[in-house]
Amino acid sequence: MAFFRRSSDAVALRSLLLNGVGLIALLFGGCALSVLIFWFVPRIESIVSERNLAVARALGTQTSYYLAQARQTVEVLAGELQRDQQGSRNLDVQVRAGSTFSAIYVVDETDHIREIGIRRGRVSDLLGLDVARNPVVLQARRSKSLSWSSVYLSPVSGQLTVALAQFAGKQIVIGEINLQQLSSFVKATAGDSSIQMVVLDANGQIIAHRDPEISLQQLSIQTLLGPDDDWRMEPRALDFMGQALLTHFLPIPQSGWRIMVGQPASQVRGPVVMLSLTLVISGALVYLLFLLVWRRFSLKLAARFEALAGLAKEVAAGKHPEVWPDFPILELRLLGQSLRHMSEAVRERELKLAELNQSLESRVVQRTTELEQANRELSEALAHLNTARHELVQTEKLAALGGIVAGVAHELNTPIGNARLAADSFVNAAREVEAARVRGLKRSDLDRFLEAGREASLQVERNLERAASLIVNFKQMAVDQATSQRRVFSLQEVVHSVVISVEPSLRKLRCRISLSDELQGRTCLLDSYPGPLGQVLTNLFMNAAVHAYPETGGEIRVSLTGDGDDRVRITVCDEGTGIAEENLNRIFEPFFTTRLGQGGSGLGLYLCYQIVTERLGGDITAQSSAGAGSCFCVRIPRNAPPASAAEQDELDAFDTLEAPPPVRGREA
Repeated sequence: MAFFRRSSDAVALRSLLLNGVGLIALLFGGCALSVLIFWFVPRIESIVSERNLAVARALGTQTSYYLAQARQTVEVLAGELQRDQQGSRNLDVQVRAGSTFSAIYVVDETDHIREIGIRRGRVSDLLGLDVARNPVVLQARRSKSLSWSSVYLSPVSGQLTVALAQFAGKQIVIGEINLQQLSSFVKATAGDSSIQMVVLDANGQIIAHRDPEISLQQLSIQTLLGPDDDWRMEPRALDFMGQALLTHFLPIPQSGWRIMVGQPASQVRGPVVMLSLTLVISGALVYLLFLLVWRRFSLKLAARFEALAGLAKEVAAGKHPEVWPDFPILELRLLGQSLRHMSEAVRERELKLAELNQSLESRVVQRTTELEQANRELSEALAHLNTARHELVQTEKLAALGGIVAGVAHELNTPIGNARLAADSFVNAAREVEAARVRGLKRSDLDRFLEAGREASLQVERNLERAASLIVNFKQMAVDQATSQRRVFSLQEVVHSVVISVEPSLRKLRCRISLSDELQGRTCLLDSYPGPLGQVLTNLFMNAAVHAYPETGGEIRVSLTGDGDDRVRITVCDEGTGIAEENLNRIFEPFFTTRLGQGGSGLGLYLCYQIVTERLGGDITAQSSAGAGSCFCVRIPRNAPPASAAEQDELDAFDTLEAPPPVRGREA
C-alpha cells in the first residue's frame, strides 16, 4: 500500500530520538556556556575592577598627600611674602630640603624673578629673568588664586615640568615639580607589580609614569578615550602602549589631575579562559558518552516500532494476523492492542462495504438516468429562453420602427395637404380663366391667372420638397436600422434625422428636444453604423419622455461634443423624476423595467448598452438621483471597430442595398 511506502522526507525514529536528545544536550551546553560568558566572566572582571579601584584609591591618596605637601609649601611662602614684601625667604634651602620641587621662585609685579631657589644651576644667572610669557604666570594673574599648570618647558630649569603658583599681592610664588621626580615617586609608589599607574593632567596628557622617558614624550590618552569622554570611574578596556589593560580613573582633589590604574587584561581573562576550556571539554566528553548509551536504547525502541509497522502493513493488505506480539513497554503494548482492535473493526467493515457496493451501483445507474433527463430538459428550456429573448429584441426593434413610421406619416400629412390645397387653388383659377375666355378674356384675367399659377407652383414645390426630404430621411433611417450597414456619415445629420422622426411622438407626450452642437460648427464625420446609432438615440429619447415625464412633459436636452481626437460624446439629459439609487445599477439589465404591466418591456436600455458596447465600440453611462433628473452619456469612436464574423454575415446580406441620394431643397 502507498500508505506504508518509505517516503524521502520521512525521518527514522532512532534518528529523531538521537537528534532530539542531542539537541537538548546542545541547548543545555549552550545555556551553561551563556552563564559562563554572561555571568561568570563579568563577575570575575567586576572583582578585578574593584581591586584596581582600591589600588587606585590608595595610590591616589599617596599622590594627593605628595602634591598637598607641595601646595602647602607654596601657600606658606606666599603668606610670608604678603607679610614681608622685602625680606628674604632663603628659597634655596626650601628646595634642597625636600625632593618635591626642582625650583621655587618669586616673580615681582614686572614679571621678573626677584628671588629663586634651584636644585641645579646658578642663582645669579636667573635673578631678574623675564618670565612674562611663562604660562603659569599668566594663569596665576588671571585666576588670582592657587593654580596648577599643564606640562611645559621651564625657562628656569630648562626641563619639562609642571608648576603650581600662588598669587601674593602683586607678586607670585611659583614652585616647579620636575617630571622625572614625579615619575620616580610614581615608580616608588606602584612598586614592582604589573599594575600600570599613570598621572594625567586635566587635558589627558601624561605627567608621570613609572618610566620617566614616557613622561618626557608628552603623550596624551585623550585620543584613546574619545573627545566626548567624561572620565567616568567605571572600568574600561584600553590599548595603552601596545598592552591591553582594564583601567580605572580616579580624580586628585584641588588639582584637576587624575590617576589611571590598569591591570593587564591577560591576567584577568587567563584563568577564565582556562576554566571555560575545561568545562567545554568535560561537557563534550559527557555528551559523547550519553549519545552512545542513548543510541543503543533508540535502536531497540525503533525495532519494536518496525515490528508494529509490519503488522499494520498486513492489515492494510487485507491479511489479519491471528497472533499479536506482547511488548514489555506499556505504551507499545497499548499501541499493539489498538492495532489488533483496528484489524477486527476493518474486517467487519469490509463485509458491510461489500454489501453497500452492490446496492450503490444500482442507485448510481438510476441517478445517472435522472440527471441525463434533467439535463435534456434544461437544455430545451435554455433554447426556448434564447429564442424568446431574440424574438423580444426583434419585437422591440419593430415597435420602434413602427413608431417612426407613424411619426413620419403624421409629418407628411402637412406638406402633402398644403400641396393639394395649392393644386386645388390652381384648378379653380384655371376654371375662372376658361369662363373668362368664353365671355372675352381680359389682360387683367390673364395676369391674375399667371399670378395664381406662380403662387400655386411655388407652394407645391416647397411642400413636395419638404415631403421628399422626410421620405429620404425615413428611407435612409429605415435602411440603416434594417441592414446595420457601415458607412461614412455626418453625426449631425443622423441626430437631426432621428430628432425629426421622433418629434411627432414626443409632441403627443408634451415633450420637446433642444439640440446643442458644441463641435464648433464643423461637420463630424464618423465611419460607423448609423442605423444602430439612430436606434440608440431613439430609445434614449423615448425612454426620457415615458419615464422622466410620465404626466407633465418637459424638455430633453441633447448635446454633441468632442472627446479627444478619436471620440465623440452624445449626452441626453432631462429634468424629470430621476432614477432611484437602488435601480441605477440595474437599468442596463435585460427585462428590467419599473413600468411592468404598463407597456414597458425592459429591453430599451439593454439594447442601447449592447449596441454601444458591442457594435459601436464605445460605452454608455448614466447619472441620476431620485427627483433630480437623469443624464445618459454615450461615448463612441469616430472609427468603429471591425465587425465580428456573425455581424459581418448579417452585413453581407444587405450589401446590394443603397441609400437614396439626398434631395436638397427649401423647407416649407
